[in-house]
Amino acid sequence: MNYYDKSRAVCAIGEALCRKGWTLIGYNEDKSDMMTDYYHPASWDGVATNNLLPGIVVCVGVYGAEKSGQEEIGSRSEKLTDCDRCSGTGIEPGALTYDEARLNPHLQHSNVSASARGAVLLFGSSVVSPLAYLEDGSPRCDKCHGRGHSLKSVDYVRWVWPVFHEVTKGMAWHVEINGKVAFSGKGFAGCERDSYQDHSAADAVASEIEGVARLAIARYGPNGHPGHGPNGHPGHGPNGHPGDGAGTKSWLMAQTAVAATMPVPKAGQLSTLDGITVEQEGDWTWVKFPGVPTEDVREAIKTQYGARFSGKRKAWYIRQTVDLDAVAETIRKSMPVSQVQHDPVAV
Repeated sequence: MNYYDKSRAVCAIGEALCRKGWTLIGYNEDKSDMMTDYYHPASWDGVATNNLLPGIVVCVGVYGAEKSGQEEIGSRSEKLTDCDRCSGTGIEPGALTYDEARLNPHLQHSNVSASARGAVLLFGSSVVSPLAYLEDGSPRCDKCHGRGHSLKSVDYVRWVWPVFHEVTKGMAWHVEINGKVAFSGKGFAGCERDSYQDHSAADAVASEIEGVARLAIARYGPNGHPGHGPNGHPGHGPNGHPGDGAGTKSWLMAQTAVAATMPVPKAGQLSTLDGITVEQEGDWTWVKFPGVPTEDVREAIKTQYGARFSGKRKAWYIRQTVDLDAVAETIRKSMPVSQVQHDPVAV
């Protein structure tokens, strides 16, 4: 298996875990565009967590742990000062409005550019481009492009990586509990050949990983320390190491099958008193705002949960089962203090 096959397999397993409610850390969705021949496949750093399985960290194809416990720093633009050219209005002083420019298409382009910013003529002298105007027809300021203020780049913490370890050589994935490796697994089981329609191979591996994670919780508890198998040896099953040899593999599969039947707590509906609702529908989580959320709120739920907006339902959706209280808390922390009216409450 070459590098590209392994990357596809890791992403396929990660997306299968995501469909089961896991949070993928360091995942970038496929941005390829067939119309422009642009190829930018999905990528994933191989680390996943699940709010319903506290203490559990899954690592798939992770062969370096430099980011373990570190902060992921991003940058964003924030308002600095009002524009000194338009005094914060975003409107170019002394320029023609869109309607005025359309009524004067005979003006020479040089005159328009010099004295009436915004009347950019296209396809001859009779068509005026609306791109240089605000929605109300006012010409955009030349300096701030209609924002009304200058911008500065600010660094912020996108997320904090959990503590994790690289996968042991010869293994494909492992499950950690409280920073210690509990179980490991071999092979990617042909996941690199999964297609958009067929996810069977990746789903099988993801089910095995989730079953092992539940088994770790059942055996050690969320605050327990892994390492003591049935014979008292760290990481040892009745016939050796989990994943090594037919006997141990059968034992692990049997234990995984039992753990898979253990119920996972179901999240109900959660709402805020100021109109924001977070609710679970099947395997998806829906977030509905009474109006347009701020840029900080949108960035927070997109970065932490991969949220996307549904124009049909006018709501944001997360294609996995997540901790609803955690989502609501993320939204609350991202809102300006003046907008936070109430803390989230469960109903």
